[in-house]
Amino acid sequence: MKQFTGIVLDKKMAKTARVSVNRIKMHPLYKKRMKFKKTYHVHDELDTKPGDVVKFQDCKPISKTKKWRVVSVVKSLVKKTTKLVKVKEIGKTEKESKVNKTNRVDKRKAKTKKVSNKK
Repeated sequence: MKQFTGIVLDKKMAKTARVSVNRIKMHPLYKKRMKFKKTYHVHDELDTKPGDVVKFQDCKPISKTKKWRVVSVVKSLVKKTTKLVKVKEIGKTEKESKVNKTNRVDKRKAKTKKVSNKK
């Protein structure tokens, strides 16, 4: 049985994940290393997320494009940037947000006054 390890690109379909596999092959004559990338439609019942590293193997055809199934999740990645943004938004109080809005309005008025004085 063929087994590959790849990164989950997206999971927009039910129980199907698109997995990208990167390979490096050497040219037989020139000995230069070349990178190849291929995507597979993989049957997924382990609820993987985009960015996870998974191991998958071949199986009987499930649909026209799905001939692979996920065996295990090797490494699960969590997006840290989204959590940081949420913490910053929660940390602001209502007063701070109102003050920021009023400062923006005052600056806009000041700019329009400066422009009117120059004319």
